[in-house]
Amino acid sequence: MGDDIKLDVTLEEETDDSFRVGVDVLVTDTGGTPLSDATILIESESGSYSEEQGARGHGMSRSFSGVPLPATATISAEGYQTVEASLQKSDAGESIRKKP
Repeated sequence: MGDDIKLDVTLEEETDDSFRVGVDVLVTDTGGTPLSDATILIESESGSYSEEQGARGHGMSRSFSGVPLPATATISAEGYQTVEASLQKSDAGESIRKKP
């Protein structure tokens, strides 16, 4: 098992007929060092949305827009344990911080 990944997700409600949010993801190790080689995957439970992005070179947050909820954020990086977080409608406007 590798080190832990810290996942910080912020959901912002978008105005739309169906419930969709903007998702901002910041990936660091538990010491706060950005993980620039991390992979971020956002998938809706319905299967209608799936997008994968690599963390930026400086490890700052990545943004996903129009994400239908409920959804799952999966973060992986070599040498670290994979982290998953459930994204729910009740989380809109909130910040989710998760460590494995």
